[in-house]
Amino acid sequence: KQWYQRRVRVKELKERLLPDKFEDKSYADLIKTLKTFCPTADGLSCEFSEMRQKHSESLTHFMNRLKLMAGKSHSGGSYDKLVRQRFIHGIKSDSLRAAMRAQLQDETLITANDCLEMAMQNERSELL
Repeated sequence: KQWYQRRVRVKELKERLLPDKFEDKSYADLIKTLKTFCPTADGLSCEFSEMRQKHSESLTHFMNRLKLMAGKSHSGGSYDKLVRQRFIHGIKSDSLRAAMRAQLQDETLITANDCLEMAMQNERSELL
């Protein structure tokens, strides 16, 4: 699945470079296009924004992966809100994701760890 996502990204990037000929572009033009397509030179921000919970991955493990990637891709400042948003959008269960969105609609001061606890409680209640 990852190879397919990368192929799609490469295709999108090629479309952004075309109809201009690749050979006719300067290095600065290519870097500018790459930075608008993906904000960091190494592509970690793009990778972070596409993270999803894997098939047999626990919510805790998914949150830890998000925090690790956010620390690498978003230097400086607080990234708690980014992690919280990506966590909710990346949960594999549609019903759990919908429940989380409904619960968090009014709560803007909740942390990523609080969000994980809420998700685990909702997951347990779904199993009962």
